[in-house]
Amino acid sequence: MMFTQDLRYAFRQLRRNPGFAFTAILTLALGIGATTAVFSVVEQMLLTQLPYRDADRIVALETFFTDKQHLHPRVTGGDYQDMSNDPAFAAVAYYDGGQMGVQLPDHATFTQIDAVSPQFADVFGVHPLSGALFRKGDASHQALVSEAFADAELGGVTAAVGKLVSVESESYQVVGVMPRGFDFPQKTSVWLGTSATPDNVNRNSYNYHAVARLRDGFNVEQAQLRLHALSVRLATQFPVDHAHADLRAVPLRDALTGGVRTSLWLWLGAVGVLLLIACANVAHLQLVRISAQDQALAVRGALGATRARIVGSVLLEAAMVSLLGGTAGLLLSLPSTRLLMHILASQLPRNMSATPDPRLLGFCLLLATVVTVLSAALPCWWAARRDPAAALSRGTRSSSTDRGTALWRRGLLALEIALSFLLVTTSGLLLRTLQHIHETPLGFASENRLVVYAHAPARGLEQMQKRVVELAQLTDQLRALPGVQSAAQTMGLPAGQYGSNGFYSIPSKGQNMQQAGLAHSNFSLAGPGYFKAMQIPLLQGRDVIASDTYRSQPVAVISASLARQSFGNSSPLGQQIICGLDEDSMRGATIVGVVGDVRQDSPADDPTPALYMPLAQHPYLANEVQIVLRTAAAPATLIPAVRQRTLAADASIATRFTTMDDALAAAIQPQQLRSQLLTAFAALALLLAAVGMYSVTSYTVAQQVREIGIRMALGADRATVAREVMASAAKSGLLGIGLGVLVSLEASRVLSRFLVGVPALDPVSYGAAACVLVTAAALAALIPARRAASTEPMVALRTE
Repeated sequence: MMFTQDLRYAFRQLRRNPGFAFTAILTLALGIGATTAVFSVVEQMLLTQLPYRDADRIVALETFFTDKQHLHPRVTGGDYQDMSNDPAFAAVAYYDGGQMGVQLPDHATFTQIDAVSPQFADVFGVHPLSGALFRKGDASHQALVSEAFADAELGGVTAAVGKLVSVESESYQVVGVMPRGFDFPQKTSVWLGTSATPDNVNRNSYNYHAVARLRDGFNVEQAQLRLHALSVRLATQFPVDHAHADLRAVPLRDALTGGVRTSLWLWLGAVGVLLLIACANVAHLQLVRISAQDQALAVRGALGATRARIVGSVLLEAAMVSLLGGTAGLLLSLPSTRLLMHILASQLPRNMSATPDPRLLGFCLLLATVVTVLSAALPCWWAARRDPAAALSRGTRSSSTDRGTALWRRGLLALEIALSFLLVTTSGLLLRTLQHIHETPLGFASENRLVVYAHAPARGLEQMQKRVVELAQLTDQLRALPGVQSAAQTMGLPAGQYGSNGFYSIPSKGQNMQQAGLAHSNFSLAGPGYFKAMQIPLLQGRDVIASDTYRSQPVAVISASLARQSFGNSSPLGQQIICGLDEDSMRGATIVGVVGDVRQDSPADDPTPALYMPLAQHPYLANEVQIVLRTAAAPATLIPAVRQRTLAADASIATRFTTMDDALAAAIQPQQLRSQLLTAFAALALLLAAVGMYSVTSYTVAQQVREIGIRMALGADRATVAREVMASAAKSGLLGIGLGVLVSLEASRVLSRFLVGVPALDPVSYGAAACVLVTAAALAALIPARRAASTEPMVALRTE
């Protein structure tokens, strides 16, 4: 009965104060909605098991280099053979692939293709929707396709089985169609069967990704101990290649999410801070309102209400606000989660479900409970310590406020501002990083560059050489199209999907490819005119030319940083260089030119040494190229003409299109997303802090109406009153900024890993954050200050 009465009383109080109720509920809805949306992504990526049978028993086999403290996601062919025989594993498979062309009876298309060993499906415990899995032992000339690929390209799930697809001029029979939810490793559409043993079984070429299923009776820790023992034996057996290599078994979920794990925790931490700001905001809104009800609470106490019941009513009101805020937050989180998943789809390692998870309801209820405790603790404590007799004896004419309560309110406001400063500073640092990336010279031109990925199927040296000629002719035809100013081929375009890297040796320095400690660089192939088309400056010597053919003397062009790395101040022209890019490169190449450095993988990366070799001299890698077209108009407008010309030249050539600007944008998308999300959270934090500043200042002015009236009657002018109100607000703001600086200094150590070209203690970001917070606080306090300055003395003196 008493609970029902208190519930009705709390409801009436909220209905009588719609401004407070709306502000508090909206504040909590924003905090809980944002937190739930980010938690939904984190939960699916980091906490939910992968959608495979006994997914916790699947591991990725990787190599940890102890000298560099670097975990490499690949293994050598020889190491794979040793691990595949280990009794800790029930099934082991290797795979490798990428975006390639697949030839169908009447057309070719680009898609994700992976070559996989026969036990691949056994590792994941997956069964086909239609057809069968690979033959054991040797799965050559067999293929599995995804359900989506079967529907789009092969006439459906049932019709696809038995049909032929061609990749690199090799025919594969489709033996099975995989279920729609299975697309490992990289949203794959076609899995090509290969032999159980890798082609390359040496100990220094890390060519293969590998996965394994643990045998019953073994866990990850036990498997890791066995792999470590194997690594020790291999280090003794192969002292050069295996000196610093330690084989690792990593839970597959951890291996997949390793690249995004830190960003996800950063976002979750940011929304956690936002939720704390919301709690502090609601806490001091409730404290302000309960303080204004001092007399009403005192009357209730005088009429017999116990202290526990008064505190209970305050807690019940806070719970109602939290429950309503949590409900609104849950409703807000549903579209927010879908939007967030859409934004992050390209950056996350696996697909996510946008279907509302019942666990989100439980999470929101948990948040509402936590919010109730956090936001109601201080108001309940204040209500519990009130002396009804003292409150009644003060009457309503007292102009002074409870100093203790005022200190708590200002303390909560300072906490809000400090946490807001943390988010604004973090956002500023990430935005400054993005600005630095955009302003840093790339070493090449990206404007008006259309990029054509072209894959011409070929197998064997004769076919490869033929394709080199045909792709060169196609490039000449595209160069002649209206609106095309220049065109050139490459394999290894900056920010592109092709490319290689590895060690190289300089014979004149007594180096060979079998020794340890060799220098490292990026490897790219270039056609004639590539450096001119990309406006990469030629610093010494000459460019790749048409006479650099497979039968001519091998040549190479190196970057300025590689020249400094290996030749110092000496001229590298005429020197020999050897790398392991393909089987023909081991004969060595003569350096004929030096070009400027470029940022190869991403504009966020520093320029690294680069080695460029003619496409025609490396035909085994030259049938899958990027053709760069420098255009006079918007690059996308030429796509229809380029596609039509390519089809006319050879319908078996698979193509897809992008622009250099789009490729660069995709390369820095992680930094872009981090800065955008943190900026959104910082903007919400600023809004909540401004609401807090406004409510505290407004309440203070309302409580001091009689005092202000007396001072103005005694001669104080309106400007002085306004300045004092603004100064009081400024004290809370400066205190909050001071606390925020201390918190941000501690957080800078975590944030430093996300920064490029900007120090974690960047004075510009800290100064900008302080200016933003001061401006927001000043604007929030301006209206109450003007209200105080416009007080009429006689009206104020008559105020009860």
